[in-house]
Amino acid sequence: MTIFHRQKMRAASGGFTLLEMLIYLLITGLALTAAVTFSYHFAAAKARSFARQETEHNAQLAAARIAIEVREAVGYNEADSVLGGNPGRLSLAVADPANDPTVFFVANGVLYIQRGAGPELPLTSSHVSVNDFTVDRLSSSDKHRVFRIRVQAVFNSDNPWYAADTVLETTAQIKRGDGYSD
Repeated sequence: MTIFHRQKMRAASGGFTLLEMLIYLLITGLALTAAVTFSYHFAAAKARSFARQETEHNAQLAAARIAIEVREAVGYNEADSVLGGNPGRLSLAVADPANDPTVFFVANGVLYIQRGAGPELPLTSSHVSVNDFTVDRLSSSDKHRVFRIRVQAVFNSDNPWYAADTVLETTAQIKRGDGYSD
């Protein structure tokens, strides 16, 4: 049987040879494997990105809020503050009696603010735990009360796709009553 005769028979029957079917299955399998691998890596990257953004956002928001409150405070309550240790505690004296004192502290991995006798409000989301909250006083003078605030946030998940943590440090100075501003 010649090649011409075989092609003519295949055209008439409309079928595939075994070799053609195997090549088709091989190409289809490779394409599906590549698509599944790409989807897996894309999902993992998206999960890591979400976890990283969530931890960074929480740490930035918390540190910024603390820095704003420090700048607006008239002083700090040394006896009610835990400086230099983890978990730290910062108790600020503020001009508004309804919000005095304003206290920052960590409980069960959540960073809280409590203003006066008001409720304890979380500064971090349930997706994130604060593993380190340290406040250090950098200045020795009562006129210049400068604090370094350190927040380490970790994403809450056992899934390695969501592994993310961030450390953020900032400084803030109590501006009110320092003799330089109102």
